[in-house]
Amino acid sequence: LLSPTGAGSLAELTLENLLKSSGLRYKVDFLMQYNIETGEKRYRPDAVIFLPGDNIMVVDAKASKFFTSYSEGEEKLMQTMNYHLKSLASKDYKENIIKHFDSKSIKYNNIITLMFLPTEQSVERVNNMSSDFIQKAWDYNIFPVGPSGLVNMLCFARFQINDSMRSANYEKIIK
Repeated sequence: LLSPTGAGSLAELTLENLLKSSGLRYKVDFLMQYNIETGEKRYRPDAVIFLPGDNIMVVDAKASKFFTSYSEGEEKLMQTMNYHLKSLASKDYKENIIKHFDSKSIKYNNIITLMFLPTEQSVERVNNMSSDFIQKAWDYNIFPVGPSGLVNMLCFARFQINDSMRSANYEKIIK
């Protein structure tokens, strides 16, 4: 956890475990480390969740070794988190996913981006240090969440997916 790579790996592992335990099906409802190519650039969010109604939820795990270190100061953590936010915003997943799937003749309506932080404490700590961080993220159409927030989003996604499957099966039975 004291290295950026270790902190990032833990966040990605936590994310994958939450997706699998939420009841979503790997390679059906979600993909991990999905490559998005737009011609000029390549992006790889940590998870892409396919929702009914041609909607997508993109999850990018962000972590910092400064979450575990109180001695190094709040300033370094906020610098890191602001860098992560700007970096995530610059990826413009909404526009780039639309470009990527347009090239495959697949249309998506809504794309939401979640910045996944590995613990609830990390979300609370960032929010306490900078009262405008969440608002800045929302201005970029990015929603910072910890494990509980992600689980809530995944429960809602699973509800939508199950409802869509139920409706499709109902139509098949009627036919």
